[in-house]
Parts: sequence; C-alpha cells; structure tokens
Amino acid sequence: MKEYKLNFKLFLTIIALFSIIVVGIVLMITKNYNLVDYLILIRDYGYVTIPLTFIWFYFVKWGWRCWFWKWTASFIKFPPDIRGRWEGNLVRYGEKETHKLVFEIKQTLSKLQVYSYSATGHSESILDSIASDKMEDDFYLTFLWQGEAGIKPGNEKDSRIFNGYTILKLIERDNEKILSGNYFTNRKPNQTMGTIEVKWVGFNLKKQL
Repeated sequence: MKEYKLNFKLFLTIIALFSIIVVGIVLMITKNYNLVDYLILIRDYGYVTIPLTFIWFYFVKWGWRCWFWKWTASFIKFPPDIRGRWEGNLVRYGEKETHKLVFEIKQTLSKLQVYSYSATGHSESILDSIASDKMEDDFYLTFLWQGEAGIKPGNEKDSRIFNGYTILKLIERDNEKILSGNYFTNRKPNQTMGTIEVKWVGFNLKKQL
C-alpha cells in the first residue's frame, strides 16, 4: 500500500509538450510558418526547458539539503534533512519493558519514506509528511504506517498486520538529532500505544534491526 498522488514530473512534461504543439499549430494557422520554422521553435523552446529540467532535478536530489542553500530554507520551505538510520527505544503504555526500535528514512525534496524495524516485526509508511508549528521553529515527522509483527504469546487472536500513526518531534542539539514522540495502533484485540525516542546514527541503511 502506498500514497496515491499526482505524478508531478510527468504532469509538467505533458504540459510542456502540449504547449509546444498548441503554439506551433497557432503559428502555422495565423502566419506563414512551415515545418522548418516549427523545428526551430522546438529547438529554441529546448534552450529554456532543458536547463530548467536540470535545475529541478538538482534541487530534488541534492540541492534542497546542500549547505549552500540553507539561507533560502525559511522562505522556499525546504524540509529538514532527516535521511538515514535512527536507533532508539519504544515503550508501550502499561508496560515497563523497553523495546529496541530502528527507523530508516529515505528522503528527497518531493518524496519521503519511513521504514521501522523491531525484534518482533517491521513497518512501512503509507502517508508521511513533515509538519511544523505555526512559527515554523519546530518540525515534526508524522506518518501513517502498516506493520507486521509476530503473534504475542498466549494470544492467538492477535492481529499480525495492523496500522498505526506516529508523531515525532525533531530535536537538534549539541550536534545530535533526535526524534521523540508518540504512536498508537489499531492492533486487535488489544490496541497498543506508547512513546518513541530515536537518535540519528548515520546514512548507512541496513534494512534490519
């Protein structure tokens, strides 16, 4: 399961091609334009669109997180860079035991994907976003996810596949990055919820606990 949304890059490409066709038809109807003139029009159009395409690709892949552009983040609204592996703990309400938890996050300017790994299961985000408070001083990672875990001992009716929602505040201090917050699930027969705190450890993704 994944988020269903507009393919923005394809949509812009279709608009660009459609505009070339429309402009060419209009010029051929209203003026004495032939095929050669139309090909020249396409070439000249490429002088503008090709550089813009490379600029867009650069910012989507790298530019949004480059230190050089940090001064533009407040008004362009580049998201904080949370890519990488985060390790920490989960504590369920009503339990004293602490559970080891890992998040691995893939991120570009236009995409975000969160994976989690624990001793008993794993999950993958379905809808994910980075939010902020009204003053845009604090940032939050929020995501709806689908998880799969083993059946709890003594509870054969326990659901193995379930959904949950997590809200984590991004805390940056003393050269550390921490995600801290809460989660809840619709796991049956007993709903689970609790607190999470994980610390960024690096960009290397292991795809496991």
